[in-house]
Amino acid sequence: MRIPVCGALLATLMLLALPAAAFDADAIDGVDYAQQPRSERLIMGQPEREDLARIAAGGGQHVVNLRGEGEFTDWDAGELVEPLGMTFHHIPVRDGSALTRERVQAFDQVLAEIGDAPALIYCGSGNRVGAMFALRAAWLEGQDVEEAVALGREHGLAGLEGRVRELLAKSL
Repeated sequence: MRIPVCGALLATLMLLALPAAAFDADAIDGVDYAQQPRSERLIMGQPEREDLARIAAGGGQHVVNLRGEGEFTDWDAGELVEPLGMTFHHIPVRDGSALTRERVQAFDQVLAEIGDAPALIYCGSGNRVGAMFALRAAWLEGQDVEEAVALGREHGLAGLEGRVRELLAKSL
């Protein structure tokens, strides 16, 4: 009976070795102002309605909105995303004062749920997205400040860098 066990083990190892899913570059080509720090992540400011359709067509499975409650009222991304076959997540981060451990932990939980599935993560400009990645890297993953800030920059951190450094200086 060793053959089935070995076969199951081999199948499991092969699944673990599969690369992360990636966006179809041709399908998302028309999405302006998006950064792609990893093949399965798009980081940007507020998407247009058409961007969401392109992202879904490009393999997107999740959309994470970090904009604050009532910050953008032209249309509801959650209502548009689900009919496109993507899952919508919302963690409101209105500004630098909303960068809390609780929100970073919620962000970490969403990222754990998403795993390597292709996902759009956005706020107004991408800055809060980068801040959340930097704080997560330091607070939850144990990276030092410079490594965390560098990761944050790769994910859109710009104007909130000073606030991120201030928070990390107080907590590490």
